[in-house]
Amino acid sequence: MSTNANTPANTPKRKKSDRAQSHQAKSLASDTTTMISHSELTATAECACFNVRKTARAVTQHFSKFLVETGLKETQFSILSVLAQTGPLPMGKLAEILVMDRTTLTRNLAPLKTKKYLETAPGKDGRTRLVQITNSGSHMLATALPQWRKAQDSLMGLFGAKDWNALRKNLDLLQSIARGEHAP
Repeated sequence: MSTNANTPANTPKRKKSDRAQSHQAKSLASDTTTMISHSELTATAECACFNVRKTARAVTQHFSKFLVETGLKETQFSILSVLAQTGPLPMGKLAEILVMDRTTLTRNLAPLKTKKYLETAPGKDGRTRLVQITNSGSHMLATALPQWRKAQDSLMGLFGAKDWNALRKNLDLLQSIARGEHAP
């Protein structure tokens, strides 16, 4: 006699501790929901962090569609672009320009170093590391630039230069406020 794999006898039983944790999580969720008013939860839709990050993800996905054939991610393109414009930079200064913590920057630099698109060297005082774009990195940037331009133009064509300039000024102001650099 064959048994059906979906019968209760063949279904793995959850441990008592799993059931207890599940019940505890459901209980906590219902307790939390009853303690928070609907209007408070609705207000979170206006969260500056959530909305800016949501938009940033959508814009990043848009640029990624265009850059995919180059093998670069948008963040990598931005790093190469900054270094091509500035020349060698200490890691701390590059992280500051990109508004990125050093750990995240190090993680983003690794594939670019592996592909030899950039290199690091000791700074003048020996304590700092300078990051600079290589000839290969400049060549990759030149290859990716037309794809970046298509992505930029497609957004600007729909959004409009006037609205973009206003948004960019507001984003700069918001960034300054968030970093504590803007006096009230």
